[in-house]
Amino acid sequence: GPSSGVGVAARCRAPVRTTAMPKAITRRRGAAGASAAVECSKVWEEGVVPEEHERKSHWKVYARLAQARLGPLLHRRVAPGAAALAALAFGYGQLVAYLDLPPLSGSFGALGEGLFSALSADASRLVAPPAFSRWCLPASAAETPGQRAAWSVAVGLAALVNMHVLHRSGTTGDFSVLLCVHAASYLLVWQLPLPRQLRVPVVCAALGFVFHAARFGLRYDLCCLVAALLTAFSAWRLSSERRLGAPLYWCLGCFVIGATVVPKLFMAVAYHFLPIGEISDAYFLVSDFAGADRLRSVCVELLIITVNIQVPLGFLGIWFLQRQQEKSNRLLLVGEGKLAANSFVHLVGIFMLTVAVPYMLQRTVMETVNSYAFDILSREVENTLRVESLFPSGSVLLSAVAESNHTVSSFSESFSFVVSQSFDIVQRKLFSLPKLTLLPGMLISQPWLVATVLPLSIGLDEGKSRLTGAISTRIEGYAQEIQELTDRRQRIEQYDTKNEELIRRGAAGGIAKERW
Repeated sequence: GPSSGVGVAARCRAPVRTTAMPKAITRRRGAAGASAAVECSKVWEEGVVPEEHERKSHWKVYARLAQARLGPLLHRRVAPGAAALAALAFGYGQLVAYLDLPPLSGSFGALGEGLFSALSADASRLVAPPAFSRWCLPASAAETPGQRAAWSVAVGLAALVNMHVLHRSGTTGDFSVLLCVHAASYLLVWQLPLPRQLRVPVVCAALGFVFHAARFGLRYDLCCLVAALLTAFSAWRLSSERRLGAPLYWCLGCFVIGATVVPKLFMAVAYHFLPIGEISDAYFLVSDFAGADRLRSVCVELLIITVNIQVPLGFLGIWFLQRQQEKSNRLLLVGEGKLAANSFVHLVGIFMLTVAVPYMLQRTVMETVNSYAFDILSREVENTLRVESLFPSGSVLLSAVAESNHTVSSFSESFSFVVSQSFDIVQRKLFSLPKLTLLPGMLISQPWLVATVLPLSIGLDEGKSRLTGAISTRIEGYAQEIQELTDRRQRIEQYDTKNEELIRRGAAGGIAKERW
């Protein structure tokens, strides 16, 4: 810390008595470095800024110190590096001109085309997200990177097999193989708090539930049974740890509560805090035009891809914020003089190479895969509306568009807007889900926060959402009216432009002008 301007500034602001001046300051070379070292040594030993520095502002001390520190660095490192880069650029330009080589932009273009071809493959879109999810989300803290890599490869192979099975059988929307293998990769690693004779049946029952839900969909009665079992198990664990009496009665009572109250309460809270009703309405609206079976299959595929990308990215975001906070805490040590500035610079470099760059690469690549998968769904819905809905079974329904105040483009854009807004909502909620998992622990550790700040925060959020909803409704009404007027104007302009000769012969320019 004392060897840089940051450390000296910290010492000047918070005077601390020391007995010796750091050696890094005494090693300055040149007149500027010597004078800066002398002045800084006075500040260092006396612990206060002299009066003349207070009157003249002690920026000159920092300027001289920066000149003494940065001057040799510029001469020894930056200047030779810049000269080497300039020489390389000049040499490459001469080589391209002499040998008539293709420009470097062409190489980047070929690289971009190769990356796009890789992303457009079904294997990249369906195999990479589950493998990435299993790698980023370990089953436990004791799981080694080798075990995570092995399970990640197993989940990716299961996704590949599932994809080939779907293509061969001609069915869509059945991802039971992938989901069962993914669930088994966690259930077989977890140390379940159960007797050994019950672990295998519980794992088999859980895998059966996953297979049934993936193959036939979630049923309400089956979800009630699972909620009842989990509630009874929680009651049994609590009664065993707290040594409560009559654990059998506790389990039976919680089983009944879990089967009757918990699912309804969960659905009520979910419908209140999440836009499930709006997304359901949007899904049924689009399914009337795109077809329920086909839309369900592509939505299930997109949901699996999105969940396996956004949830791991959310956990990676938490990990990145923790590492970034650790780096910021090291900066405080620099100000206190417990860590040298050069050491902090090295830590920043290590942080950039081992934390920031990998996080940005993973997020960029996986969000590109997710965006490409959504674009496929969006284009398919748009093409279905444009072609299948207006030309069903060899007939023509263009008269419905002609009699309305809209055009085919406005209809398709409206559907695309509904689909994109619904996808953005689901994507944001899944990305923020890992951060919400940190909330219960924080609330338990801060009970006064639960009693004071949390109700106020929920109330403000509720008021904000209601106000935003009211304003959004008004804006959507105005936007719809503007869109109708714009479509009518375009239709009138196109019709009059096409029949310009008839308007001119009939001297109907005034009527056309009034319509415009």
